[in-house]
Amino acid sequence: LRMCKSRHAMSPMRKEHAEIRRRGAEYSRLLKELGDERPHIGRTVALRRVLFRLYALLEIHLVEEEVFVPIISHGVATGASFLLAGQR
Repeated sequence: LRMCKSRHAMSPMRKEHAEIRRRGAEYSRLLKELGDERPHIGRTVALRRVLFRLYALLEIHLVEEEVFVPIISHGVATGASFLLAGQR
C-alpha cells in the first residue's frame, strides 16, 4: 500500500493512461478526416501505426493493471483510485 500513497510511484501508470487517451483520440481524428473516402496508402499506414502503438501500449498496460487492481481495491479510497488512474 505504501506505493499507492506516493504520487510518484503511480506516475508511470497515469502517464500511460494519458498516452492511451492520446492514441485513441489520434485514431478517432484520423477516422473522422477519412470520412466515407477509401483510404490512400499514406492514410492506411497512419491508421495502422496508431493501432499498432495502441495495441502494444495496451498489452503491457493491462498486465500492469492486473497487478495494481487488487492493491487499489483493498486499500485506496475511491477518490484516490481515480487520481491513480489519471482521471479527475
